[in-house]
Amino acid sequence: MLRNAIALTALPSVTSFSPTSGPIGTTLTITGTNFSTTAANNIVWFWRCEGNGYSCYRNTTTVTVPTGTTYQPITVTVGGLTAYSSVPFTVTFTSSQVIDATAFCRKI
Repeated sequence: MLRNAIALTALPSVTSFSPTSGPIGTTLTITGTNFSTTAANNIVWFWRCEGNGYSCYRNTTTVTVPTGTTYQPITVTVGGLTAYSSVPFTVTFTSSQVIDATAFCRKI
């Protein structure tokens, strides 16, 4: 009998995402491998801002691009293992010429 057995999780990967650019609030579909089929188990980060996931399958997950997203690779963490996109998501925006607290993500 094994004691303290560790459940092995397959390494996730991010192979692409679509669209590759858009404003905050864009619905983004991330394609890869070894994602969880439970949305809460796929932790998606846009640099220091966590995306809000709402649908997922084994090889895709859909998230909303959060406030504070910057030009950085997207990461997906599943079971403690993290995958990085090979290219960053490009944030676009129309300017209201106002910078206030809603322009930034929550402090971590």
